Amino acid sequence: MAKTAWDSFNEKFRTAPTPSEYHGWKYTGYELMTAVEKWAKRWPKDVAICCIDDAHFSSSSIVFILCWDKQTKKKLFGTSVVVIPQNSGQPCDFFMYPQHRQEMLLALRAMVKLPVDGFTKKILKFRNRKPKRFFS
Repeated sequence: MAKTAWDSFNEKFRTAPTPSEYHGWKYTGYELMTAVEKWAKRWPKDVAICCIDDAHFSSSSIVFILCWDKQTKKKLFGTSVVVIPQNSGQPCDFFMYPQHRQEMLLALRAMVKLPVDGFTKKILKFRNRKPKRFFS
């Protein structure tokens, strides 16, 4: 079975090899940020990194890693997201199914294009739609 970008990320940067044992990180802060940037070059189709500021007004990274079905590598399962603060402690991570990613994209687009009241209406309209089937 082929290794995915998320598998590679966890092997390289986590202190434990399996998801049930994820307790820590081999690096933190700027050291992790730079190591992840270097690692991401090997996964250009599966990884995107954006710059953000953390709570201490330090440049930090948010890493988006596409998670594909491990059997076929053709069906998108979702997106793992890792926030790496430069100076304010441990990274945190979360997972977005495709519908969560769509909602985040909609929110970001709406924040740029619409006033706050229009933004709220558009998000509510998106949330109240009939759910689509993403997985069989």
